[in-house]
Amino acid sequence: MRKSLALILNILLVAGSTQTVFAGAATANPFQKVPLGNWEYSNIQQLEKDGIFEDEDKQFKPNTVLTRYEIAVIVAKATANFDKANTEDKALLEKLQTEYSPELKALGVHLANEKPAAQNLADRISFSGEHYFQYQNQDTDSHGVKTKSNPFATRTRIYTTYKIDDQWSFTTRLQNTSTLNKSDQYETGTLGKNGTGTSLNEAYVTGKIFGGTTSIGRQGRHATVLDGLVYDGAFKGILTNYKLANNFQITGRYGTEISTPVNANNDTNTYGSLELTKNIGPAQLGLAYHNFSSPVAGTGKNVWQGYATFPISPDFSASLDYAKSNANQENKAYSLQISYKKTDVSQIGSYKLYTQYRRMEANSTISTTYDVAGVGDGGFKGYEIGTEYVPWKNVVWRNEFIDGKSTVDNSSTTKYYYSRLWFFF
Repeated sequence: MRKSLALILNILLVAGSTQTVFAGAATANPFQKVPLGNWEYSNIQQLEKDGIFEDEDKQFKPNTVLTRYEIAVIVAKATANFDKANTEDKALLEKLQTEYSPELKALGVHLANEKPAAQNLADRISFSGEHYFQYQNQDTDSHGVKTKSNPFATRTRIYTTYKIDDQWSFTTRLQNTSTLNKSDQYETGTLGKNGTGTSLNEAYVTGKIFGGTTSIGRQGRHATVLDGLVYDGAFKGILTNYKLANNFQITGRYGTEISTPVNANNDTNTYGSLELTKNIGPAQLGLAYHNFSSPVAGTGKNVWQGYATFPISPDFSASLDYAKSNANQENKAYSLQISYKKTDVSQIGSYKLYTQYRRMEANSTISTTYDVAGVGDGGFKGYEIGTEYVPWKNVVWRNEFIDGKSTVDNSSTTKYYYSRLWFFF
């Protein structure tokens, strides 16, 4: 299933590359004579003795000098009986095939140890993806104005990675988000931070540069800084990561945000960050600096973030997060999460329970990963509880409830619940 798209593309590529096979095959002079005494003659003699080919035309005669083309014709005959050869003869034949592969390709011979072009390309392509059904319900009271939202949403993401060579790869993400209980008009609006509809919202190359790993292009999912409290957005630009001594890593990002233009000139915001992390056994510590610039005066900000996650016991773990921006007010964010157990999509019956308290003031983050980031005129403060369970292999059922208030007005409140059945493939 994952290879079908690749094979269709490969058929088109192979059809267009037939001429190049023959053009590139003549890298050696096929009429060049091979001196007597060369290893080719002894290999051919042994293959004929073992009956791997028959020399009907009596080309192979003692003390007769052959050209590369003439030897290739003999190797082609032997290749037709490759499956009949024993281990020793196969080794002799494979050595001849390697040496005379240009001539054999020109003759249209498919080598036993060579995959068809379509298969080679298919091996370079890998697919993965996820799909979920989600019901959510949110009740909000902002200064006495009550609103309710209860969409039944679906989201599909298909990731395709093409291995260019041993150093570089090309990755894309095709995404569709829609609602099942709303009109098409609703689907042109937004649902969560990714919006609705279908788009190719990631396309980037990844490779090794100066000892580090660098991604260039339109990217998002692997660009999350620490746990995503401050930034979990998508951007067009560059991301580079270097592994240092003593389990340190440093990661830098810079680019333009993938968002609606902020003015009539189609200008967009720019984002950059520098992140330093250190792993200490199962624990991780992190420090990050974020810079968000905008053509709109007064909307840019700088944010410092610190993060730690660590085990409390074999079954319990905790994570702490803190951020502060350079805004004059509503500039702090922090969270504490305690988790029990963890899910493993390959293990049916595995589960996770978690609870979190967080306070995210209105000017403290840039593009947070959390579903509820603000209430009314302010940010969000409150708690979250959730469960995850694996009912079938590669399927996760997640339930989450959030209860909180505005950070500037206790009378503005929200209650948010969602249930998600998540399939991974």
